[in-house]
Amino acid sequence: MTLDEKFEALMNSYQIVISTNEEIRHTNKELKNQNAYLQKQLEQLMKLKQKALESPPSSNPEDQGGEGAESQHSEFEGEVEQP
Repeated sequence: MTLDEKFEALMNSYQIVISTNEEIRHTNKELKNQNAYLQKQLEQLMKLKQKALESPPSSNPEDQGGEGAESQHSEFEGEVEQP
């Protein structure tokens, strides 16, 4: 293998390392964004649960298992997709 061929092989390896490094950075950025999104979702859910725990229980049986659960569910339907 000539010196030029060795140099070319090293340059190719270097380009592969740079490309892989850029992909890792991009993936890391995506994961950080996803983590931030999930943290916000968790915070919203915790706030809703805290409000539910702080509110007095209803004496009407329809309020406990009927529409109340559906209305809470519908609040989150639009928030499933990631930004």
